[in-house]
Amino acid sequence: MEDYSSPLDEGIEELKHCVLYISELEATIVAANDEIRRREIEILNLKHILTKTMKERNEAEQESKKLSLEKLIIQQQTADESENGRRALPEKGKLLEAVKEAGPLLHTLLLAGPLPQWQHPPPPPSFTTKIVVDGYNFSCFDNLS
Repeated sequence: MEDYSSPLDEGIEELKHCVLYISELEATIVAANDEIRRREIEILNLKHILTKTMKERNEAEQESKKLSLEKLIIQQQTADESENGRRALPEKGKLLEAVKEAGPLLHTLLLAGPLPQWQHPPPPPSFTTKIVVDGYNFSCFDNLS
């Protein structure tokens, strides 16, 4: 028997190949669309994370600026206090209020206990005392040694 292939048989074989090729293309398109959807979801998640991170960064910057300003204010207050050396005397008639305000500080110092006793204390500094009598200034140099 001879193998005869008719044009009809060849056309059917070609159609089978085309159907198989189209099926493969459709499967590839479905897989590509699935991948696109997966990546779009991943992009949305990354955008959400980026937005959240930027918000946290901005909040941290604001907090940093706030803390820097507070630090600057404290440094300025400390510098002002060290320039003044000590608190000014209370206004006339306000001594009781000043003592009440200093009360917690005095209480804290008392709770801290006695000051340590130095075995070899440094030599005492020399002092200059200003005395004002009837508008005249006098300076006295005291040396406690």
